[in-house]
Amino acid sequence: MKLFQRLFLSGLFILIITLCSASQLWAATDLPVTLKINQYFVLYTHPKAPYLDNQNRLMVPLGLFCRRLFGANVEYDQQTKLITVNFSEKILELTIGSQIIKIDGQPMKLDTVPVLDNEHVFIPLRALLNAFDIKSEWNSQYGYVHLGDDRIMKTQTILYMEDTTRAQISNPDVFIPISASLEVSRQAGQNTEVELITDSRNISGHDLAEGEEDIQTYLVYDTGYNYVTPYSWQGRSRPAVKDGDVLQKRMTGQFMPNDTLNYILYWGRTIE
Repeated sequence: MKLFQRLFLSGLFILIITLCSASQLWAATDLPVTLKINQYFVLYTHPKAPYLDNQNRLMVPLGLFCRRLFGANVEYDQQTKLITVNFSEKILELTIGSQIIKIDGQPMKLDTVPVLDNEHVFIPLRALLNAFDIKSEWNSQYGYVHLGDDRIMKTQTILYMEDTTRAQISNPDVFIPISASLEVSRQAGQNTEVELITDSRNISGHDLAEGEEDIQTYLVYDTGYNYVTPYSWQGRSRPAVKDGDVLQKRMTGQFMPNDTLNYILYWGRTIE
C-alpha cells in the first residue's frame, strides 16, 4: 500500500510538472522609469531595466546598452574581468568590482563599481558620461536622468524606426511615462507574446484635442521590432487628453521562441 502511494504521488508530481511546462508561464515586471536618452525614455534593456544600485547610482547592462543604444564597440575579458568600451574616438576601461576606471589610460575613481549579475555585466552610467563627455540632467520632478547627445542612439535599428514615422510631429515632448509594466508569456515551441502597459501624463501645459496624441512604444528584438504605426488611416484611436491627465495604453507583440527582447523605447509626442 505504501509503495502504491509513493508511486501515485510520484506520478502526480510528474504530471503537474508536465502540465506546468506545457502551459503558458506568465512573468509580470514593473519597469522603473529612470532614464531618457534624447527624445526616448528607455523602459527596458535586456536582461533587465536600468536600475539604481545601493549607492543610488544608475546601472545599465554593458553589452546591449553600449552596443545597441550608444552604438559603441565593447569587449569583455572573462578571466581578467576587464571591460573595454570604444566610442567617439575615446576608450573607457572598467573592471568588475573595482571603483577605478581609465579614460584613454588616465585613471579615475567612481563611488560605485561594475557588477556581474546572473552572468550579465552591469556598469555605472556615470562612467560612460564621464568618459565620452555626454551631458546629463536629473529631472527631480519625475525622478529620471536625461541624456542629450547627437552622437548616441544612432544605431541602424533606431534610425530605421525613425524613418518609418511619416506623420508630421507637432511636439516631440508632450507625455512622460509615470509607470510601465511588462508581461511575457512563453509556451514551448511557440512564439513568445509580450504585453506592455504604460500610464502616461500630459505635461504639455495645455489640453490636447482628439487625434493629436501619438505615444509610441518600440519593442526591439534580435530579429526585428514591434510598434504602432502613426498613420491616421489605420484607425488608431487618439482620444482627447486634458493637461495633467493620465492616459493608459496597452501594446502587444510577439517574437520567435529563440529570439530575445532587447530593449523598449518610449516616445510621447503629438502629431498634426
